[in-house]
Amino acid sequence: MNTQTHILVSAALFAEPGATGRNVAAVAGALVPDVSIYTMYSWAKLTGASEFEIWREMHFSPFWQDVAAATNSLPIYGALLLIRLVSLWPIVSVFAASCLVHIVLDFPFHHSDAHRNFWPITDWRFESPISYWEPARWGEWVSLGEVALGFALVIVLWRRFQSRWVRASLLAALVAYVAVPLHWSAAFT
Repeated sequence: MNTQTHILVSAALFAEPGATGRNVAAVAGALVPDVSIYTMYSWAKLTGASEFEIWREMHFSPFWQDVAAATNSLPIYGALLLIRLVSLWPIVSVFAASCLVHIVLDFPFHHSDAHRNFWPITDWRFESPISYWEPARWGEWVSLGEVALGFALVIVLWRRFQSRWVRASLLAALVAYVAVPLHWSAAFT
C-alpha cells in the first residue's frame, strides 16, 4: 500500500479531534515502516542515482533490506506495544499499534518487494501472490481498491475533523493518488 493510505487508515482508527499527541503518534506510526524507503530514495537522488539504480539495485541491497526489515518488524513493534502495557505513556501504544496496522496491511500486498516482517527472529519473507503495484500480480486492481479505500477514509476523516490544516492534508492525500502514479509512469517510460 502507499504511504498516504497507511496514514489515512491509522488516522481513521486512532486519531481524535483535539488529541494532538495521540494524532501525531498515529501518523508517525503510519510513516515509520516506510521511512527506510524515503531515506534511501532521498539519499540516492542527492547522489544522482537513476530510478532504475534506486529500485532495481539499491532497494534490494543488503543494507537497505536490513533497514527495511528493522522498520517493518512485527516483533519490534509488538514488543513496544507490550512495553507500553507496563508504562504510563499511552501514546507509545498508539504509535506501536499504528506501525503494526501498517505492517499487517502491507503483508498481503507485497511479492517481489516483500519485507522480512518477523526480523530479528527470522529472515523469512511472505511473497504474496498479490501485489499492490505489480501488474502481473493484480496490481491494477489492488491499486483501484486502495484508491477507493483512500477516498472513503478521506470522507470519514473530513467529517470527523473540522480543522483547516487537517482538511488540507486530506486533500493532499487525494492529490497523491494521482501524483504517485504519474511519477512512476514518468520515471519508467
